[in-house]
Parts: sequence; structure tokens; C-alpha cells
Amino acid sequence: MAVADAPFATLPFALRSYPDRAAWLESEAVLGQDLRYLAELGLAERTAAQAQLSGVCWFCRRRADFAYAPVAPGELPNWREQLACNGCGLISRVRLGLLLACAALERTGPAAVPYVTEQVTPAYGALAARYPRAIGSEYVPDEAAAERLRQYMEQCAAGSGGTLRHENVTVLTLADRSVDAVLSFEVLEHVPDYRAALREFARVLRPGGSIVLSVPFLSTQQATTVRATVEPDGTVRHLLEPEYHGDPAASDSCLAYYNFSWDFLDELRAAGFADAGLVDAWSPASAFLGAGGIMTARRA
Repeated sequence: MAVADAPFATLPFALRSYPDRAAWLESEAVLGQDLRYLAELGLAERTAAQAQLSGVCWFCRRRADFAYAPVAPGELPNWREQLACNGCGLISRVRLGLLLACAALERTGPAAVPYVTEQVTPAYGALAARYPRAIGSEYVPDEAAAERLRQYMEQCAAGSGGTLRHENVTVLTLADRSVDAVLSFEVLEHVPDYRAALREFARVLRPGGSIVLSVPFLSTQQATTVRATVEPDGTVRHLLEPEYHGDPAASDSCLAYYNFSWDFLDELRAAGFADAGLVDAWSPASAFLGAGGIMTARRA
């Protein structure tokens, strides 16, 4: 088991990073999962009337309330996609991802250059407010998509910048060793050649730079599930029942090509990263519950 130290030592809650499934199976997250479940069930029952938890948002660095959608008795909310802070507005996994990135960027300070693969999001706006040199982008395949993104940016992504930047994560236009961190939340499962994206992330990162990733992650199995592939003629071949994820800036939902598992960490290492691990940051007082599915690594 790899116990998190610098740069995570600056974070004010317990955090561990696990490099593989064997270490995970010996972790508190697994061995103590029954107690965690009972604690979370109790929290959901005690706070059902107001459908929110009270605690501390360490991104805002203030006391805050964290909202979630009501559920039936005996059920747990989808903590990962909810618990939005009433200060910064960020949901659980995004708050955790930004905290991990900010901890890694602490030594560089405000002059750091983080790159975020989603420009039209509250996450990018929050990061850019702290790091003025932050770069954000979206995949903009045509003018119709660009217009939808511009409208969405005007409506609810304050701080995302006036100019929409197009990038394909498999062939980035960023220069070699030009950024201090890469952040990507719920994107790579929609990229057929995600390995090319990982190589590009490694290319643009400075040595020692950090990557913080959020993807749907199945901790119970070793091998990533391939749901669909793209044929040489560009057609999509479905291997399993199609799974689509919502995208408020798109005309249609986005197809998920993968459900990632522990071998994804091996892909990170093969792309040029070290210290790759799945982060466990269970902290009721900080509104980090359930499984965050956040992975971090360092450019070797």
C-alpha cells in the first residue's frame, strides 16, 4: 500500500493512493467498506429532510453545505456526482480533483500553467480564477458544436474565457513540456484511442508535472471493459449495449467506449508516468463519500 505524501501532504484530510488492485484489496476502503456503508446510510437518513450535508469545503476553505438529490429510504445517493458545495458549486469528484491538482501546483504558485480538457465547465472557471495562465479546451468537431458550446459558456460557465479553444486530446497543439498539470474529468471514456491521449498528456507535461484524471472506474475487476470500437471506415462497432453519458453542451449524449479498471494505471505508466494510483479520500466532514474514481500520476 502506497501512503500518500508530498504533494498530497498539504491536504487537510486523510488521503491514500493505491498503485494496483492487490494493494486496494488490502486497503481501508475495501476492508472497512461495511462500516463506510453503514456510516453513509446513517448520514443519508439523518439528513434526508434537507437533502444536504454540512461540513467544510477545502476548495473554498470555509464551512459549507453540500446538496444531493433525495433518495428512497435505505438507498444511498450518488455521492460522486452530487454533494455540490453551496460556495464554489463544485460536485464531489470535481472538488477532489481540483484539490489534488492545486496541491501538486503549490510549489509553482500562481504562475503555474494547468491544462484542463474541459473549458466550458465550472471546474475550469474555478481553476482559472486561481491560476490566470490556465488553459482550457473543448473538442469542437464543427460549427454547430462550437455554437452550442458558446451558448452554454455564456449561460453557466462564468470564468471559462471569451474564446473557445478547440483541441483533440489525441493530437494536442500544445508545445512539448509546456504545462505544469493536466486535468481531465470524465472525458477519456469517450475517446476511442485514449492511449494516444495519455501519450499526448505526457508530452505536454513538464518533468515532474502532475496529471489528475476522473473516469468511470470499476475497482472490482482488473481489466478494462471495451464497450465499443471504431472501424477503419469510421463506423462504430458496439460490443456491448451502448452506454451514453449526458453532455449539456452537446446535441446528443456521448457514447462511452470504455469502463476503465486497474489496467488503466498500467496504461498511464506505459505512456511515461510514474507514481500512478487510484486515490481514496473518504471524509464525511469534507463531503467526500462513496468512490471518487480519481487517479493521479507524475510525469517521469
